[in-house]
Amino acid sequence: MPRRNLVLILVSLVVSFACYDRAAHNHYARTVATAMDIIETYYYEPVEKRPLFENAMQGMVSRLDPYSAYVNPPSLERLNRGIEQNFVGIGILVAGPPQRPEITVISPVLGSPAHKAGIHAGDVIVEVEGQSTESLTLDQAIGLIKGPRGTPVRIKVRRPPNDEILEFTIVRDRVKTRSVLGDTRRPDGTWNYFLREHPDIGYVRIVSFGELTPEELREVLAFSDHPVRGLIIDLRGNPGGLLQTAVSVADMFLDGGVIVTTRGRNGRRGDEFFATPGTVVPRDLPMVVLVDKLSASASEIVAACLQDHRRAVIVGERTWGKGTVQRIFRLEGRRSGLKLTTATYHRPSGANIHRRQGATEKDEWGVRPDPGYQVKLDDETYRELYRARQQRDVLEGEIPAEAFEVEDRQLDRAIEAIRELWGEKKKEPGGDQKKAVRA
Repeated sequence: MPRRNLVLILVSLVVSFACYDRAAHNHYARTVATAMDIIETYYYEPVEKRPLFENAMQGMVSRLDPYSAYVNPPSLERLNRGIEQNFVGIGILVAGPPQRPEITVISPVLGSPAHKAGIHAGDVIVEVEGQSTESLTLDQAIGLIKGPRGTPVRIKVRRPPNDEILEFTIVRDRVKTRSVLGDTRRPDGTWNYFLREHPDIGYVRIVSFGELTPEELREVLAFSDHPVRGLIIDLRGNPGGLLQTAVSVADMFLDGGVIVTTRGRNGRRGDEFFATPGTVVPRDLPMVVLVDKLSASASEIVAACLQDHRRAVIVGERTWGKGTVQRIFRLEGRRSGLKLTTATYHRPSGANIHRRQGATEKDEWGVRPDPGYQVKLDDETYRELYRARQQRDVLEGEIPAEAFEVEDRQLDRAIEAIRELWGEKKKEPGGDQKKAVRA
C-alpha cells in the first residue's frame, strides 16, 4: 500500500476517534440540558435554571470524595479571600442568627476602615444604608455592607452596655487579614507572641495557610522585641490551605531533607519538596507543635514533617487525616470553579496521611502526638476553649476574667514538653539553656 494512503487512513482513524469522543461528551451535555429544560417547563412550581445547573454540577462530583466540589461564584469569592488573605470591604468579623440573636460585630480587623472609624467588638448593626437589619439574614446584611473599593457605606450600630446609637460612614477599601496570631493583644491591638504566664516561651497560632502566611511568620519569628528560650506552634483547629505555604513554613525550621511528596493517579510520583539550607530560628531552639482532631491538610504536612525530622515534639490529639491535594479548575470565565482532588501527599517517612473511607483507629493516617504527649479533650471542653479564645481575640472592650481562667490541658502539656526539652539540652555539651536566645 502506498505510504500516502497509509497516512490518510491513520489520520482518518484519529479524527474519527476524536469525533466519537466529542460526540459522546456532547451527548451527555445535551441530555443534561434537555433534563434542565424539562424541569423548567413542566415542574409544578417555577424553577430557575441557575440552581438546577449548580445542583447538577455538585451532584456530578459529590460522589468522588468529600473534598471535590463545584464552587459557585459566591463560594469561589470567599475561597479566594481566605487564600489571598485580602478582600474589599470595611473589615469586620460578624455573626448573626442562629448563633447570635442580632447581627453583631465579633471583632474589627486591625487597621481596617471599620477599626479606624471606631467600630467596636460587640456593636450590634441595626441599619445599613438606612435599611433596618431586623428582618435581614446575615448574608443579606453582608451583601449591603459590601461594595466597590472607594465607595462609602452608612452603618448605624447599637453599642452595649448603654445601648448608645452611633452612626458611621465608612469608605470601603482593601483589607488584609492575618493568619499568624499570638496569645494576647497589646493596647494598640497588635499581638504578643509569647505566653502571658511564661514570657520566655514563644507562642504562635497559625489559623490558616494563605499566601501571606510565610511572610507574616518570618516577621514574627524574629522575636526582635522579646527573646525566647522555646517555641510553641499552635495548629489546633487549622483546616489547612495552600500546599506551597505549608512547604515554606516547614522549611523555616529545617536545614535540609524531604518536606512532603505528592502522588497522583495509580500512585504515580508527583512533586517532591525539599528544605533549603538555613533556618529562621536557631536549630537547637526547643519546639513543640500543638495539634488536635481538627488540624488538617497543610497543618498535617507541617506537623508530620517536623515530627519525622525530629525537629519538634507533637502534642495534643491525632489530626483529621486529610492527605489529599485539591486543584481549582476555573469555569464560566473564571467566575466559578471545579475543586478536584488530583493527588495525595506523603510525609517524609513515606506514610500517607490521608484517612481513607472505612479506616479504623488502628490504621495509619493523620499525625499522632509523640508517645506520652497525647492529651484528649471532650467536645464541651473544646467549646469552652473556643469561647475563651474568642473573647481574648477581640480588639476592643474589657476582656472577662474567665477568658484567662479556662483550663487548657493541651497547652499545659506543651509547656511541660518545652521544659523537658530544656532539660535535655542542658545535658548536651555546650548547651546553656538558661540564657535566652534571640530567635
